[in-house]
Amino acid sequence: MEKPIFIIPVILLVAVILFVNVVFLHPAKENKTATPAKTEKTASTFDPVAFYKQTCIGCHGDQYQGVVGPTLKNLSSKYKQADVENILKNGKGGVMPAGLVKDEDIPAMAKWVLSLK
Repeated sequence: MEKPIFIIPVILLVAVILFVNVVFLHPAKENKTATPAKTEKTASTFDPVAFYKQTCIGCHGDQYQGVVGPTLKNLSSKYKQADVENILKNGKGGVMPAGLVKDEDIPAMAKWVLSLK
């Protein structure tokens, strides 16, 4: 009967050590390696198409036709680059949220949106 009583605390101790190792030690190592890659990203590596597919497609549609949000086709006849940049930064009409695109990526995103036909 003494063996099970001795084994339970040992198993619990091993479980706690593994938990601390996995939760507190490994993510810190991963974050240290991920940080330099984020700081190296420049506006030239921003991919407006990939960003659109990940963030905007739900409101503006898979063919830019508009769903909840308006169509993005032929916006160049209606808006200038600065107008689109302002909308991307500040939102519009309570429907288009502000701040979806990082400030450094706004010019590239605006240029791409204006190129849609």
